[in-house]
Amino acid sequence: MRSFAVLWRDPETGRQTFLTYDDEREARVAKELIEAAGGYAVEAARIAEAVRKSGPTVLEAISEHNELLNGVGADTRSHYRQQLATHIAPVIGSYPVSALTYRHVAGWVRAMTTKGLAPKTVANVHGLLTPRARADANGTRREPRRRLRPPGTRAGDPQSSWRGAPSRSRHLLRGAA
Repeated sequence: MRSFAVLWRDPETGRQTFLTYDDEREARVAKELIEAAGGYAVEAARIAEAVRKSGPTVLEAISEHNELLNGVGADTRSHYRQQLATHIAPVIGSYPVSALTYRHVAGWVRAMTTKGLAPKTVANVHGLLTPRARADANGTRREPRRRLRPPGTRAGDPQSSWRGAPSRSRHLLRGAA
């Protein structure tokens, strides 16, 4: 019977560490998880546990969030989709939202900077991720009305029926939550 070893160096101690598997597929999965976790076995185990949980991926969650945005035009929504496909989906899009950690996001931002993207571009792309980072594991927003903008309430919109009545709009939004 064959066995498969996954070898790596612990990033803190520098010592070589290993796990042994009877199944080649399990060994490959473990190798990929440890690489994704930067050599931290505990982080790899946490990612593996999060992957077993149900829930949307980062790509699914951001796509849904973009489709639900109020007050943005078709061109803006299209631009968000392009940014998502170019900068988010290939790197962290397949992770479940529940598995995404600070380490993943920091590495992703560093990779965009290393590619030579302008700081403003990196900030804008990061801004697409930020609203979903505030989501609970089940995909609901902690403060659902916080960013809700009723239709027709763009700044300076002369057709807005909410304009000039900020206390009324706050009262209505409070009642909607």
